[in-house]
Amino acid sequence: MISQFKGPDKDKALTVLVKTSLKQYKFDIAEKQINSISTGSIKKEIKQLYGKVQEWKNEHEEIKNLGGLHILGTERHESRRIDNQLRGRAGRQGDIGSSRFFISLEDDLMRLFGSERISNVMQRLGLQEGENIEHPWISKAIENAQKKVESRNFDIRKHLLEYDNVMNQQREFTYDKRNNILNEGDLKKEMTDSVKDVIEYKMEQIFGKKTHADNWDMESFNNFLSSSFGTKINPREIDLKSQTFNDFAKLSSGHLIEKYNTREKKFTPQLMRQLERAIMLEVLDNKWKAHLYSMDHLKEGIGWRAYGERDPLVEYKFEGFRLFENLVDQIKLEALEILFKVQPVGIADQIRMITPEEESTFYGKTEHSEYGQFDTIKLGQEEEAAQSQGPPEFPGQPQPPSEQAAAVQVRRDQKKVGRNEPCYCGSGKKYKYCHGQN
Repeated sequence: MISQFKGPDKDKALTVLVKTSLKQYKFDIAEKQINSISTGSIKKEIKQLYGKVQEWKNEHEEIKNLGGLHILGTERHESRRIDNQLRGRAGRQGDIGSSRFFISLEDDLMRLFGSERISNVMQRLGLQEGENIEHPWISKAIENAQKKVESRNFDIRKHLLEYDNVMNQQREFTYDKRNNILNEGDLKKEMTDSVKDVIEYKMEQIFGKKTHADNWDMESFNNFLSSSFGTKINPREIDLKSQTFNDFAKLSSGHLIEKYNTREKKFTPQLMRQLERAIMLEVLDNKWKAHLYSMDHLKEGIGWRAYGERDPLVEYKFEGFRLFENLVDQIKLEALEILFKVQPVGIADQIRMITPEEESTFYGKTEHSEYGQFDTIKLGQEEEAAQSQGPPEFPGQPQPPSEQAAAVQVRRDQKKVGRNEPCYCGSGKKYKYCHGQN
């Protein structure tokens, strides 16, 4: 292939082949290729590289003659994988090497998992304290201790994963819900369904699922409707005694949906769809962040349930599901409350009248009331022009009187005090460290 290149291109191709040969430790081939290079500068550069590689080769051979890399470990790790990786440093790419590890019966690994067994082995072998221990039984006992630690760590990770799966299921549901809000163009059906769910949720809280209509606390239910949706249901207009739980829930939902449709006509359907999406996203994000904190607090203290002979994982799943159900209900309730209370704002409502105090503050002069150093603050030409013209005009906003907006000529009665000059009060300090600090 090299024969098809000529001149500088051939030298470049040979350079690539030389570098490849050096990486593969094919020094004889690399030397022949170097001699075939004709360009002087390239040949000089490659020879310098070849010299460095040869120097490394000589050092490498010297280390191999000494026995290669020796790994010295001061303890055994809990994981066999870490020890094997450390041993592997001594035998890279087929090179020779050795390793030796020193351990003590007081090491954490031996103290927790292998101390008693190894002590028995030492007694059988008649070994004394402080004497070196080298025996296959000892190595086997250490390996068994490492297996126990690895098994324990695996169980811990597996247990934590089961806890994380609870949050992961809630997270997937919440993110799917959020994506649907972003992608759906019309959320009206979802909002009307939320009305039905919220009514049933609050009726269960206030009335109870199995109570008779005679025992319903209509006053509390109407207080909820009034505070949340600004409406009430008159018990005199319906035959309450003949109403079942589902019938009254359907009637109350229909009443709220009718009011919701009225508000939609007031806002226009297009604006209502935008409000639904924006409010649902805002409420969902805020409630979800608060829910994450609640789940973290629950996870921190759920382990105490084990003292009551209850499985903490089962209790965490149960409590987490209860919190998540409450989260879903609260998202629906808060979003509906905002949609029922929000009001359109016109241009006239956005403009606020200026009070006399604000007017005098805005157009009056500013004095140095404490020291009397300045009579007024001199305004620049742009500020004077802006003040003479007054603020920008808006529809419905009263304009300030022209005599108050007139530019004021400024005159200084005394010499201006420099920052590094003595203060005028006679304290002996510089002005910037005395009255000029503020």
